[in-house]
Amino acid sequence: MNYTTGEAVQHLRKKCGLKIPQLAAILNISNGTLQKIEHDQRELSFLVALRLLDYMGLAVDEFAALLSADEIGRTELSTIRYWEKHKKGTPEKK
Repeated sequence: MNYTTGEAVQHLRKKCGLKIPQLAAILNISNGTLQKIEHDQRELSFLVALRLLDYMGLAVDEFAALLSADEIGRTELSTIRYWEKHKKGTPEKK
């Protein structure tokens, strides 16, 4: 697919029919943190990613298959810095 990391998280959440508070509780993070992750305003930590993949029953390569080539190939590891440098600001909220 062609998602950013945050878009992929949102896609999976909606595919499972979960609301933000439900998935946030499953991942043991706040609603606000999940919203920021979904809007690419905060990084998805490794531990939260593992919790997500475990709950969804996905392997890392299956999650990676959801990501765009630009997302996988970006050299700037910080989502916020990437958007500031390459997209002129943070991504628009959906």
